Amino acid sequence: MQIDTIHAVARSPYLVLWSRLGAYDPRWLTDLLAERAIFEYWSHEACFLPIDDYLIY
Repeated sequence: MQIDTIHAVARSPYLVLWSRLGAYDPRWLTDLLAERAIFEYWSHEACFLPIDDYLIY
């Protein structure tokens, strides 16, 4: 999921999840990062990637 640092309302990943999932607990993304289930990396853009892809990058 692409990360955009401009956030007038909320950071881009949170808005993307809201637009696709509807009402959700924003802590979900924060918890995934804390649990190291996803990681931030520069793939095609700055984005969150699943930890299973870590060795590829």
